[in-house]
Amino acid sequence: MTLVVPDRRPSAPESRTAEPLLECHGICKRFGAVEALVDVDFEVHRGEVVALVGDNGAGKSTLIKAISGTQPADRGTFRFDGRDVTIRNPADAVTLTSTPRAPARFTSSSSGLRTAASAA
Repeated sequence: MTLVVPDRRPSAPESRTAEPLLECHGICKRFGAVEALVDVDFEVHRGEVVALVGDNGAGKSTLIKAISGTQPADRGTFRFDGRDVTIRNPADAVTLTSTPRAPARFTSSSSGLRTAASAA
C-alpha cells in the first residue's frame, strides 16, 4: 500500500499537535488466503488533510473500512485523541465522535463509509 505522507511543514503550527488524532499500528486484514493489509501503520494529526493513494487492490478501501468498523481489522491497535480504542463495528467508530475536541463526520457512499476527521 502506498500512503501519501501529509505535508508537515511548519506553515500552520497552530493546527498541529505533537500527538496524532488517529493512530493505527500493525493493522492486518485477511480475506481467506488474501492478505489485504499487512502490518499497516497510519496516523493523522488534528487539522491535516490526508489522501490514501495506490494501485487497485493496494488496500486503501480496506484500511478505511477497518477504521470505520465496517470490516474490522483482524489484528492491530487504534488510538484516538490519545486513548486506546477498540473498533469492532461502525457503532464503535461513531462513539469516537462524541469527544468535543475532535468531532468526525461519517458519510455513506456507493463504496462504503467514509470518515473525515475535522479540526474543531
